[in-house]
Amino acid sequence: MSTIEIPFAPHCALQAEALEGGIVRIRASGLDGPSETLLERYRFLKPLAPAAGCQAAGDRLMLADGSALRLDKHGGFQLVDAAGTTIVATTTGTKPGTAATATGNAGWQLSLPMAESEKIIGGGDHRRDRLLLNGERSQLWVRYQLSHVPVPLFLSSRGYGLFFNTTRRVLYDIGATTPGVQTYKVAKDYLDVYIIRGASYDEIIASYCSLTGLPPLPSERSFGGWLLANEFSNGQEVVALARNLRTARIPMDHIGLEPYWMDTRYDFSADKQWSKTRFLHWGDKGGPVSMIKTLARQGFTLGLWLCSKWDLTWEEERRIGADTQSGDEIFDMSDIEMTHFDDNVGHKPIRMDDLTKRDEPWFEHLKTFIDHGVRFFKLDPAVLINEFPDRLYGNGRTEDEVHNLQFVMAMRQMSEGYREHTGQRPQMLYLSGWAGFQCYAGTWAGDTGGGKQSMCGILQDAVVGHAYATFDMNVDDLAGIHIGYLTPWCLINSWAGYDYPQDQGPVADIIRAYAELRYRLLPFLYSCADRAHTTGMAIARPLLLSWPEVDAAYQLTQEYLLGDSFLVTVYDTALVLPAGRWYDVWTAKVHTGDWSACSHAHPDNRGGHLLLRENRLVPLGPVQQWVGEVSTDQLDWWLLPAAGETSFALYRDGGEGFAHETGAFARATLTAVTSASEIRVSWSELSGDQPERIASLRHRLVLMGTRVSTAQAGERALSVTWDETLKASVIADFTTQETLSIALEG
Repeated sequence: MSTIEIPFAPHCALQAEALEGGIVRIRASGLDGPSETLLERYRFLKPLAPAAGCQAAGDRLMLADGSALRLDKHGGFQLVDAAGTTIVATTTGTKPGTAATATGNAGWQLSLPMAESEKIIGGGDHRRDRLLLNGERSQLWVRYQLSHVPVPLFLSSRGYGLFFNTTRRVLYDIGATTPGVQTYKVAKDYLDVYIIRGASYDEIIASYCSLTGLPPLPSERSFGGWLLANEFSNGQEVVALARNLRTARIPMDHIGLEPYWMDTRYDFSADKQWSKTRFLHWGDKGGPVSMIKTLARQGFTLGLWLCSKWDLTWEEERRIGADTQSGDEIFDMSDIEMTHFDDNVGHKPIRMDDLTKRDEPWFEHLKTFIDHGVRFFKLDPAVLINEFPDRLYGNGRTEDEVHNLQFVMAMRQMSEGYREHTGQRPQMLYLSGWAGFQCYAGTWAGDTGGGKQSMCGILQDAVVGHAYATFDMNVDDLAGIHIGYLTPWCLINSWAGYDYPQDQGPVADIIRAYAELRYRLLPFLYSCADRAHTTGMAIARPLLLSWPEVDAAYQLTQEYLLGDSFLVTVYDTALVLPAGRWYDVWTAKVHTGDWSACSHAHPDNRGGHLLLRENRLVPLGPVQQWVGEVSTDQLDWWLLPAAGETSFALYRDGGEGFAHETGAFARATLTAVTSASEIRVSWSELSGDQPERIASLRHRLVLMGTRVSTAQAGERALSVTWDETLKASVIADFTTQETLSIALEG
């Protein structure tokens, strides 16, 4: 038996349930039994099976791994491991609910003691000044510019996470008021918390994603560059922009249009049309269709900016088969004898929301644009992120329950609508979210440009399992260029300016170099996306996820790991190198770190550091102007050798569509084992139904800072050369599944 329940107040009960993956759910209820949150109602939470091997005895639940959960009659609980050590326990002040009826219930409070060295992180992108939450007090509530993606997930360095199943405002106090006590509060609700255990932060994040959804695998092209044109641009200017980018040889895949593409700027309705002055209307001349086709011939896709006031709950209610009859027509006016009839005397229910078509999904009106070639949408915060304190939504709920969920509903409806309509992977950009947002699309860090705060927000996203984050790149700022090209997605937003890469004078050459490097990294980034899709491991990760035992890692909001292989720094002048050796991609020097600040400066023509971590394999492809321009038939593998074993799982598929979900992909792991005198390199067996995508490749191994005497693939001798620029031995070329034996000099 995996469930226990005890009363904690008159007509109130506390229930605990053990679920698969080591997750324990604890929730309170009143007379009506456990309530259903909107996350549950709309299936944003995945069903988890009851844990096997549990035994219930009164107020105790014994789990199969030897851990035990006890509930007490005051509404508290204690979770201990097999050795009897407390994992989580409540303290004074905990109230799972305050009344037996939903109308009388004022809310819940959960108070937990903290160990002296315990660290709490999480909460999503809700405050952009720190990663460590100890000593802080704040709230989780979507707010424009202040709190873009709050997520009610908190992780402890002691091996547990707390996920609160709610869409309401969450108040937290991590030892700010009472040192040593963490407190969480939600009004008008009963306690509903999932306790997620794990040996590492990554394990906790993976389990959280098993409940709320793993990141998707977006199209391969989504990792190319995005450029949002000046909002006043017309069709001719957009085509010229595309042509100029190709002439300047600055790689780019996507061009987006801002609000003035619409005939009515900021058109919130489902009747929006192309601007009749900037983009010719649909007709014999083709209008925007011709522009889109012209862009496609140059290797570009086109996207559109969107805004919405739509009541998305109508569609969510339809999806679960609820009765969505509005009740507006409660009698037939034709049955009434009247001297005359007009709008003034035809008294019937009138809704203030005159934009939402309650019988039509929001996505429906976008099909026209997709059918004529539009390939992505950017959903702006205007004004879906606003608060509507007097709004009654179609599901009968009010703002305090619906507000935080708005963008997640939009994400899912648009992403799933796009998939159903096109059969292709959606490529969407959103600003905001809540629990579960990570499994639908990508986000940009809001109308805040780049900068330190946006960078911190992206790292906060990583802690809650979000893989595809970016921000508006500042092309007039080397730091902005640096970080813009080294985040999971890459976005330049001109808005009302002309932030076009090719028009930046001497800086255009720097932008080109960054863009070419990014496009070379596409095999690496796409394989990292595959890992995110299967584990929840974000592509841009704060250092604390890899070094949770190092106090200094919790203070670094402007350094991060890109795919666990590169260390990227920006904005801060001091470089803190974790222990080990690091290869400087800009200078070809090898540095040794010990977690102290060091003075290794980056070149003046670069906006930050980029260092390759020792003993990490990284695949690089060719330079190309857009994804798919040239065939990727050879990969370079970078490695800064260090004693021990390292591996990288290379992933390839068709880049579009969903055939990969039924096996149409190839995956293989390259492993290098380094000793004092040699390096042995070998391949795993190929997996997937399209092994030729990797089997047909040829490879070069680039060993940074390492001199090689000989290299062989079986009995075949391989060419070894020294690259003076990279300060690296280059071994060429070998085939997939060949085993290499490399003898090191000295």
